[in-house]
Amino acid sequence: MRKLNDYDDNDIYAALMSRVMKPYEVARVFSVSPSTVTRWAMDGKLTSCRTLGGHRRFYAQVIIDILIADGLNVNEACAVVLQATR
Repeated sequence: MRKLNDYDDNDIYAALMSRVMKPYEVARVFSVSPSTVTRWAMDGKLTSCRTLGGHRRFYAQVIIDILIADGLNVNEACAVVLQATR
């Protein structure tokens, strides 16, 4: 099994681009409550999708793009998202 250090930045970025996150994971990234994240989605501030069971999910790519727009570089943004999804 490969460790995180065995992957290069492009591998990590590509893997995160196809990942979806739960509301509590997104809440960890922004230091808010999961209900705030859900409210942002209902207000159209965050793009989300729904599972077949109706649960809301958020694309990691969108979260990373927001972090980059906020001033983080790609590696830092990916690290924040990885930390929140553990």
